[in-house]
Amino acid sequence: MLTHSRFFDNLVDLIPAKHYLEQNPDTQLNTRYLKKGEKVAVKQQLKEKYKHNKRTKLDPDAAHTTSSVQQQNTAQTKPAKGGTTNTTEAAKPAVAELPSKGLRLSNNAGSVAGVDDLREKLQKRLQTLRAQRNAHEKQQQLQSAKAWRQQAAERSAARLKEAAQKEAAQKRKAASAEGQPAKKRKEAQGNAEPELAFGRLELGTEGKPGGKSRKDKKATKAELLAQAEAKQQQRQTLAASQDGKEQVRQEAWQAAMSRAKGEKVLDDPKLLRRSLKKEAKLKQKKTAAWQGRLQKQKQDQAAKQSKRTENLAARAQAKAEKKKLKREKKLLRAGFEGRKEGFIQKG
Repeated sequence: MLTHSRFFDNLVDLIPAKHYLEQNPDTQLNTRYLKKGEKVAVKQQLKEKYKHNKRTKLDPDAAHTTSSVQQQNTAQTKPAKGGTTNTTEAAKPAVAELPSKGLRLSNNAGSVAGVDDLREKLQKRLQTLRAQRNAHEKQQQLQSAKAWRQQAAERSAARLKEAAQKEAAQKRKAASAEGQPAKKRKEAQGNAEPELAFGRLELGTEGKPGGKSRKDKKATKAELLAQAEAKQQQRQTLAASQDGKEQVRQEAWQAAMSRAKGEKVLDDPKLLRRSLKKEAKLKQKKTAAWQGRLQKQKQDQAAKQSKRTENLAARAQAKAEKKKLKREKKLLRAGFEGRKEGFIQKG
């Protein structure tokens, strides 16, 4: 009991007191509503206190563990509550609290039954946490994945070994054939059946030769959504039996392996609906933008046509004015009289 208590005390001492013990909110002074002179004085005092605390923290002789700080806080708070100090209570060792597990351990080496109860509670708590995070199923999945990888590695090694053996046999056969006389080699070649090699031809089922068939065509998201909904209903039906659960687990495992390889697995109806909705909105937005572009194109075309008509009319008007001016110049006389209106002296 005493050994366990010391062990937990050492664990508590590893945690700094400021993170383990509750801080007193009264010691935190808010300088927001102080006057300017008081604020400067308080800031200077806090700065000196910070330097002193840092110097004390770095001093190995003045260092205090979390247990000792807790004992000091207990000794300071007890007289304020009861009014009188009790030497027997002050002499008691500190109680180490583990707030994350809800356990309290004392340094008192009195009752062994309390430790057994605490151990039983701890084990129950650990089992509950394991059940919450499905530790058993995850461990089984990891083991099955490890076994699958090991089998794949063994199959790959077996294929490599078989290929190496075939290559070595071919080399030995070629070496033995080269060592034979020419006559025997010809006889062996004559007796051996000729090997026929055929070229590889790829014929498409539809369209051009070698083209993709209708089966190889990529499915649309609407079709994928229908397939995902059908699979979801099928999984709900299969979940009623043990074999169905195993089949559902195998399908989930295959999907996880495909995602691990970098492949896209589109089997979530919710995400597919969201994607279809997003594509519909994007299509609508692009349609509106295209209509606006066509409308602007028509307006620009009409403006250019109107400007062209105006320019042609102005050019025709300028041409007519030029002809008129040329005619006027022909009717003028070469003197100061101006345009002839008649004879100066009338007979």
